[in-house]
Amino acid sequence: RVVLVQYPVTREYLEAASENIDIEAFDQRIRTLVQPHDNVQLIASRNMFGNRLDVFLDLDHLNETGAILFSRAIKRRVLDVMRK
Repeated sequence: RVVLVQYPVTREYLEAASENIDIEAFDQRIRTLVQPHDNVQLIASRNMFGNRLDVFLDLDHLNETGAILFSRAIKRRVLDVMRK
């Protein structure tokens, strides 16, 4: 199995990135590429923390607390994927 993980970022990061890329089109392209493959799973976690700035070091990097929370959540999701 292949597991693609989309990492969390802040809303401010997404707003800034959207000036350079159509994020909705990018996400749709990724989903289109993943969909035909039963052995590929996308874990979309970009908005996992909403705008909880207390878990970010900066706009697109988690701090220690955020990294721990994210790692635990991803571990559960990957284990679920692997059981299928």
